[in-house]
Amino acid sequence: MAAVPTCIGFIGPSGAGKSTVIARALPILRAEGLRVAVLKHSHHALERPGSDSARFTAAGADGVAVVGADGVWLPGAPPEADPRGLAARWFGSADLVLVEGFRAAELPAFRVERPGLAADPGWVARGPVLGWIAGPARPGAIPIDDPRAIAAAIRAAAAQLREIG
Repeated sequence: MAAVPTCIGFIGPSGAGKSTVIARALPILRAEGLRVAVLKHSHHALERPGSDSARFTAAGADGVAVVGADGVWLPGAPPEADPRGLAARWFGSADLVLVEGFRAAELPAFRVERPGLAADPGWVARGPVLGWIAGPARPGAIPIDDPRAIAAAIRAAAAQLREIG
């Protein structure tokens, strides 16, 4: 199996801004020379009912791959639900994998919070909380609208996790 890259999670309720935080920090981390991948868990169905791939799966195909100009999609359950295992399998050459979702995983993670968004009790950290990324209402949080500060916090957390792990 490939080496397991450093994985840092981003947890919070839907609409908190997790994807936006990652998308804004990513180009800063890349400009600093880091190889960064993103692994996102979605509760939305990825395969549309009635699509060709759904028909092939229903007809009993042992595997289906959809290949297009923009990439490859492999429908069906992933071989494992552990984000570290998936990161090693798919992104072993990355320096860092930013993981969104995977609420049951015990990953070190940043908690993302948006002012005015109701708390979701399902988004309890299972691993260590590296910090909060939020609006000004949360004292001590990394400002949600400051991608440079977020990238710096990600870098610092990754360095610390590499020393420990």
